[in-house]
Amino acid sequence: MSGAARFTVAMRGYDRAQVDAHCTRIEATLAGTAGTLAITAEEAVNPVFTIVLRGYDPQEVEAWVRDRAARLPSAGASGPSWTESVRRRHDVLQLAERPAGERFPRVRMREGYDLAEVDAFVEHIRGTLGTALTADEVRNKQFTTVRLRLGYDMQPVDEWLDAVQQVAEQG
Repeated sequence: MSGAARFTVAMRGYDRAQVDAHCTRIEATLAGTAGTLAITAEEAVNPVFTIVLRGYDPQEVEAWVRDRAARLPSAGASGPSWTESVRRRHDVLQLAERPAGERFPRVRMREGYDLAEVDAFVEHIRGTLGTALTADEVRNKQFTTVRLRLGYDMQPVDEWLDAVQQVAEQG
């Protein structure tokens, strides 16, 4: 970010490095590249900047921040907090810690998913969730269906994959 091009330098103003860092964080959040450093609207409009000689004009900075903060999610809005994201990831992976063949309710007399295929994909998710796993990969995964042999109940598998997909979409 080039703060000098954006804000006037005043005799007494906000510390330029602090403002640049704050503005960069806001821009990264708006671009979707901030990850765990994402900022909410409430955090954006309540920074504490040091007043220094030859700093950025406070009125210009505050106007810019207010404008951008209006585009940011609020703390209670749709985007989960970092701790909520970690909790969801933990909950999703907790099921993956169960032994293969026992991760979901099993069925025999009605249609279900092939145990080995589901277990193999669960192992893949364990190794890639939060890194290489994409929501599209989860969304597009299809399993062979079995009947009259042991398989996983389809509904709990699908519900779990929906939760995995949500976690993958959040990064």
